[in-house]
Amino acid sequence: METTPMSGVTATGEPTHLAGALELAEQFDLPPVRPENRVPTSCLPGVGQLLATLAASTSVRPDAVVLELGTGAGVGTAWLTHGLAPGARLITVEADAERATAVGALFAGEPRVSVVHSDWHAVEPPRGGACLLFADAGLRHEIHPPAWDAIVDLLDIGGLLVFDDLTPPGGPTLLDNEEDKRRFVFGHPRLRGVEVVDISGESSVLVAARHA
Repeated sequence: METTPMSGVTATGEPTHLAGALELAEQFDLPPVRPENRVPTSCLPGVGQLLATLAASTSVRPDAVVLELGTGAGVGTAWLTHGLAPGARLITVEADAERATAVGALFAGEPRVSVVHSDWHAVEPPRGGACLLFADAGLRHEIHPPAWDAIVDLLDIGGLLVFDDLTPPGGPTLLDNEEDKRRFVFGHPRLRGVEVVDISGESSVLVAARHA
């Protein structure tokens, strides 16, 4: 029996918009990993597969909202859309106007996706909070205790928070905010989290659920 590919999925099983997003990543000099220092700049494939899996959980709520802070070239956006439930929405926020315009054009035919050109601090949290939040913006002061709630408040109770671009414990630290992310996830009184180790080559991801 002939089957029809799911919305957001190519016949090969890859996200529909992934190839276009990877082209934009090359255009904006945001390769998945910079060879000179191994620092990730776009969403890695293993991370993308995790995002698609978590986004698929939005099917339990017909009005679910997924948030992405830091659109970049839209690689993470493509993976999130890959798993997004038919009635859910994805709001992705990008501070750089050129990137936001390009990714907006890439996803112009996808009514579930809204690309917002803005600093994410100015974005109103969705009604009821987000079911899933991929925090991939250039976070600095927000991952220190006085400002933790600015991120957690974007989530619904039971909503999931994802931080990527970490090195598994014991490995060489590539980015200067890795331990700050861990302190946030494991130290915030309203979160329960886990570090998913070696999810994409020598990379790990933090996943936390808001419980209060």
